[in-house]
Amino acid sequence: MDKCKKIGRIGPRISCLDQKSSYGEIIFADRDTNLDVEAISSFCSVRANTGVFSGRFYYEVQLKTNGLMQIGWSTIQT
Repeated sequence: MDKCKKIGRIGPRISCLDQKSSYGEIIFADRDTNLDVEAISSFCSVRANTGVFSGRFYYEVQLKTNGLMQIGWSTIQT
C-alpha cells in the first residue's frame, strides 16, 4: 500500500470506502474502488480508509436517489 505524504492526512494515496467499517445493510456496487454504495436498511454508515486531522480537504458526493441522507465528517469513534 502506497502511503500519502501530505501533511494533515493519514492513509493510502487513493481513498476508498472501508467495507469493514460499514454499519447496516449496504451494497458495495463497485468492488474495485468501493466508492459506489447503496443503502438497503435505514440509517447506514460507512467510513473512508483515509483520515484527516489538519489543513483543508474536500470531498464530492453524487446523490442518485431521494430520501433522508446525512453526509459529513466523523471521528474514528463514530
